[in-house]
Amino acid sequence: MTWLIRDVDHGGGGSFRAETPDYGGKTQKQAKSTKNTQDKGSTEVGSEGPLPSEGPIPTKGPMPSQGSTAPRPKKKKKSIPQVTPQVPPQVPPQMPPQVPPQVPPQMPNDHSQGGIFSCANQSAKPTNTMKQLQKTRNEKMAALKKKERSQMRASVVGIMKHNGRWVRGFGSMIGLADPQTAELWAIYYGLRMAWEREMTYVVVFTERSDAIDLINNPDPA
Repeated sequence: MTWLIRDVDHGGGGSFRAETPDYGGKTQKQAKSTKNTQDKGSTEVGSEGPLPSEGPIPTKGPMPSQGSTAPRPKKKKKSIPQVTPQVPPQVPPQMPPQVPPQVPPQMPNDHSQGGIFSCANQSAKPTNTMKQLQKTRNEKMAALKKKERSQMRASVVGIMKHNGRWVRGFGSMIGLADPQTAELWAIYYGLRMAWEREMTYVVVFTERSDAIDLINNPDPA
């Protein structure tokens, strides 16, 4: 069946193409009847023999898509290497450097502190505070009258280390007529206390001398 294409003028100032089928000089009904007959005949001719799809299906031999039937080799499992944890090397702790104890330098004998007694093993000079105290006391001594000076007081302070603790001891001499005698008694008392109690440091306070250092357990004799 072919199609004829013709131009049709619809009077609107233009044209359009209409497609009509060509039935070969026959009507549409006759053309359909002929077509059905041709289709039926072709069906009858095709039914005389077996269809190609009705034959036996070959079962021998492997399918082309299957390939060889040999058993496949088993895959080996990959072994995961075991990693041992790394332990950092132990560094021994460093000990702090041992600093030797500092020994105060031995000062020469200083007889400028006043008083009638100076220790041969004087460890250090008095501080500025003690010098100022000595100056103040000397000024007060000069202003005192003779009667008041007879009531001098000499005291001693001893420091010792007992069972790991520092312990202080006190002693005093009051009411002596002579200031020098009071100072001598204070020194003697301090030396005796240092000797009996094994004190390592003795300071004697008097009205004339601020401090006299006695170390190394001096023997009062």
